[in-house]
Amino acid sequence: MTQDAYIAIGSNLGDRAAYLRQAVRSLDAAGGNNVTACSPVYETEALVLDDAPQPPYLNAVVRLSTMLSPTSLLMLCHEIELAAGRIRDGRRWAPRTLDLDILLLGSLSVSTPVLTIPHRELVNRRFVLKPLSDIAPDLLLPDPINKAVADALADCADSHDLRPYDNIFAANPSEPAPAPFPRNEATPFDTFDFNARHDIL
Repeated sequence: MTQDAYIAIGSNLGDRAAYLRQAVRSLDAAGGNNVTACSPVYETEALVLDDAPQPPYLNAVVRLSTMLSPTSLLMLCHEIELAAGRIRDGRRWAPRTLDLDILLLGSLSVSTPVLTIPHRELVNRRFVLKPLSDIAPDLLLPDPINKAVADALADCADSHDLRPYDNIFAANPSEPAPAPFPRNEATPFDTFDFNARHDIL
């Protein structure tokens, strides 16, 4: 069965825009998937646990029509992050070349040791709610949220500034479309830590 997944994508290292474009191509290129919408892109300051400075993030949300199960979709996101050079060193809010977070998958409510859908920080992050609202303002967020995306955005207490960025997903006839990240389907199963959470914004 095909469902709409909403995935937050972000980057604050290297060529941030290129990483986001390649992430979208990679999601679309995976079997049974079709990217049907990309939000505007916003630049935001990085969340940090200490005073160590980090480069700002580019953030967006994509809508993906998919036949993948929650776990399979999580594995795909993890695979794409690895292909982009993402390093997981156990630190929360560490800088990263690419971050993919499953926000929603159809009307499913999922709670496992490694994944929660709807994303457990969804209603607390303006940099996620704003681009999600740009492409699906009337979408009803499932249990335990039970409100429309636009209403969740209006109720969000997060005051971090969002700066509109260039439309990096617009096709440019003078430039070739970015290639998807090369796939290595064995890699996620070899490196995925099923004892660690992978849904931390």
